[in-house]
Amino acid sequence: MLIDTAALEEGHELKADVCIVGGGAAGISIARALMGSGLQVLLLEGGGFDPSGDSQALYVAETKKPETLRNYLGYSRLRYFGGSTNHWYGWCRPLQAHVFEKRAWVPHSGWPIRREDLNPWYDKACAVVEIPVFPTPETLDDAHTPPLKTDPSRLQTRLFHYSPPTRFGTVYRDELVDAENVRLMLDANVLRIRADPAAKTVTHLELRTMNGQQLTAKARGVVLATGGIENARLLLLSDSEQPEGLGNGRDLVGRFFCDHPEVDVGQAYVSPNARLYANQAGKPSVRGVLVPPPSLLEEEQILSGAIQLLPLEAEDKPETELGDGVAQLVSATYGVDHKRRKSHMFRARVVTEAAPNPDSRIVLGEDLDAFGQRRIELSWNLTELDTKTLRAHLEVATRELGRTLAGRIRGLQGPWTQHIKPGQHHMGTTRMAEDPASGVVDAHCRVHGIDNLWIAGSSVFPTSGFANPTLTLVALALRLADHLKTELAP
Repeated sequence: MLIDTAALEEGHELKADVCIVGGGAAGISIARALMGSGLQVLLLEGGGFDPSGDSQALYVAETKKPETLRNYLGYSRLRYFGGSTNHWYGWCRPLQAHVFEKRAWVPHSGWPIRREDLNPWYDKACAVVEIPVFPTPETLDDAHTPPLKTDPSRLQTRLFHYSPPTRFGTVYRDELVDAENVRLMLDANVLRIRADPAAKTVTHLELRTMNGQQLTAKARGVVLATGGIENARLLLLSDSEQPEGLGNGRDLVGRFFCDHPEVDVGQAYVSPNARLYANQAGKPSVRGVLVPPPSLLEEEQILSGAIQLLPLEAEDKPETELGDGVAQLVSATYGVDHKRRKSHMFRARVVTEAAPNPDSRIVLGEDLDAFGQRRIELSWNLTELDTKTLRAHLEVATRELGRTLAGRIRGLQGPWTQHIKPGQHHMGTTRMAEDPASGVVDAHCRVHGIDNLWIAGSSVFPTSGFANPTLTLVALALRLADHLKTELAP
């Protein structure tokens, strides 16, 4: 049912068994999974069904480091029903198993769950984003699109599936509105989470609409699903019972912010079977990327990552200088004539995992939004491990392609770190850990020390892997929904 906000009286109290704050991929996935469960569900969306300038303006925030990312937190997320799936490209793949593990050379690494613990929900998440289930192990059975012939101990082909992409706010709108046990409220801006004096139990949420109407919401269980930035911001703003912010007794809320560092490193020339990697007529359903195996990552003491081969943009030219110049990293070449066979020439992009860094964080700033709420300030600080990883992935790929005569990459040399940009995936600010001294939520995404508050979305990722986060955050959301069915059973 869609709540008519205008018909509610000032101070109206909304009640439910489960209140989900946020109508993006995570929130919608949980609400759908709870349909028919016997639990009364309240789904609160701060925006409307369509974009609004006033609503989007609430996402304006300052990026202090690096200064080059002007309005990064404004353009990289959308504040209306469906959230950032409204501009999502649809790249999907699970995180690799080693990303969940403690790695001695990666400080603060390790999840309290394993990849195999998430596999059943990964399969369900594939249905939600409208892609086939990933094979285990991954295979490339199509003889027309074989992987490049490289030494698998150095470089492997791994697959992304393309979601259509699924626009959650459009595809799943009608069934949520029609669901008997789900109530959806738009323009429901949660300003503060209130708890009992000991800050152990959430008592209610303070809401306000864009026209100033004040409301409250009460539920036996509350789920924050407002994204990698707003989940942390809302906890920090909720300082009535816990001055440092709700759930922030260890000063961890907002820390460990990460995004995927990526660099367009130049042009790649690869063998004719490269149609596996590139857009052809129409949108492909799969894309291959070049990935060093976990054994090599351990040997090199680097993070996970991938080389993407992307279609050339109109302004790209084979000899375009990038940064301090383009240098050929290998002497061997497959001999592809790029002037005659441009379908085999691509932009080469390195995308890697980000090292967990407590000094990358969001804090509350002094500027106020339209509701009088403090906006955030972001510092995104890359480490030496991040830059080492980007360089290593480029070198591994260029050397292996050259050694096997499968292709070549012409890449950046010199001070190329100035070209690093974020993948617009906000993660890590309410990280998952078994020990409250190491994270904000436990293995079931419950906020440590609070018995009825859970967090959904990529803000709970302890480490990011190189894959886009949507498929994993949907899998975690479905897992959380199953947990809530047990925890909050009528």
